[in-house]
Amino acid sequence: MFVLYPITNRRLRLPTVTRSLYAIPVSMLLALFIGPILRDGMFLDGMVYTNIARNLAAGHGSFWQPLVYREGAVFYEHPVLLPYLQSFFFSALGDGRYVEDIYNTVILLATVGTMYLVWSAVVEKTQRKLFFFPFLLWVLGQENQLRFPNTMLEGGTTLLLLLTTWLYLKFQQRNALVAQFVVGAGVFVSLFCKGPIGLFLLVLPFAYRLLIKRQYSWSALIVPAGIVFSGFTLLLLWSPEAQEFISTYFRQQILAAIAGERTENIAASRFDFAGLLVLMNLPALILVGLVYLLKEKEPIGRTYLQESRLFLLLGLAAILPLVITIKQASYYQIPSLPFFILGGSLFLTRRLSKLVAWVEGSTIRRRTVRTLGGSGLLVSLLYAGSMVGTLDRRDVTTVDLADEIATVLKNHQEPRYNFRLASDSIGPASGNAYSLMSYLYRYHWLSLNDREKVPMQLIFHSTTGYVPPEGNVLLERDGYSLVMTELDGR
Repeated sequence: MFVLYPITNRRLRLPTVTRSLYAIPVSMLLALFIGPILRDGMFLDGMVYTNIARNLAAGHGSFWQPLVYREGAVFYEHPVLLPYLQSFFFSALGDGRYVEDIYNTVILLATVGTMYLVWSAVVEKTQRKLFFFPFLLWVLGQENQLRFPNTMLEGGTTLLLLLTTWLYLKFQQRNALVAQFVVGAGVFVSLFCKGPIGLFLLVLPFAYRLLIKRQYSWSALIVPAGIVFSGFTLLLLWSPEAQEFISTYFRQQILAAIAGERTENIAASRFDFAGLLVLMNLPALILVGLVYLLKEKEPIGRTYLQESRLFLLLGLAAILPLVITIKQASYYQIPSLPFFILGGSLFLTRRLSKLVAWVEGSTIRRRTVRTLGGSGLLVSLLYAGSMVGTLDRRDVTTVDLADEIATVLKNHQEPRYNFRLASDSIGPASGNAYSLMSYLYRYHWLSLNDREKVPMQLIFHSTTGYVPPEGNVLLERDGYSLVMTELDGR
């Protein structure tokens, strides 16, 4: 059964060899997560959520009527609890360029820390040091590397679900009903992070009772689900704005995705997520296979087979619902990864203990691990530092265009513009169109206006056969034009 230890007023005391083993995932975290966070620029979705957060901090829009642009349409694509929380960073720190980097770092470190809390709630005290292995598997995940530095909603959602899991494990030994309430509340809150992907955690109380306690407990299913249902019912009755947002979001995002009506992230098969799960975590899977090959002639420590099955089941519950839609992206797997990783690592605890003992049993092996750990930390720290203020190659052209357009718009004292695609056959520049608009707003406060007609028109067009509209062409490059038109009353 689970062994829960108090976590207050304790220190993580690690032997020298174990500290060196921790240096490996920490080095990778610095190079593959912290370094990209320190860079300028961001993946488009992250820019969208950051602009929503900035608007909320500046008083533009609200929780139920979020705005990506100050004078743009209401954003109904996702709930905005996480941008709302990010807005407090802008309120406290100002509108500096690196506020989102601080937010991303907090989410990143809190996620790793909460994974450790979950691990510590399961294993015996002597085996807590083995967390270096699930930590390593997690940093090896390519989707984690790509998305946590980019303000994606999956990161904050994963953190909340891990925190809910830890609280459940903490409370279930004392009061099962309170623990079930915690799961229901955590899942309810997660729905406002990234929609229904957090529903899988409702499985936790029932699966825990079944696998660990060897008991059926229907209250473990009913209580958490009842909390979620009651919360939504009260919210919809209390707030017409919430009702409008939730109904619109459900219709245009959830139902449309299930019906295959969305145009982005369309997969060839409903089972593509399985291949993406393997492909994006191949190094971690290989490492798991190598550790599994270690012989257990003299087992060290206890086994955690039932606990392993519990976490693997939660991982499956998180990923399998993707089969209902062909709208799939590789980053949809992120919330499932900690559960798969913790489950696999719990299965290997005896082998991991043997591995640590093998390293400690030889002076040469101890020195080798210390050298690799120390040199890895130094190199990765220097590498991460070298990324400060740099720009990812994919963003260089877009940021340059944003700076150029911003100069023209500011010279004409016009902070707003309309945007349109000139034809169905659009050129390669249009691929950067939405990123460009996000950068114009993030770096220059220049707002897309899709509520009314304004004189500035930013037009993306095909490179052949394009005829600009009547007006003063202020800026023209391959694939786009900035045109000033005359409006009635001006």
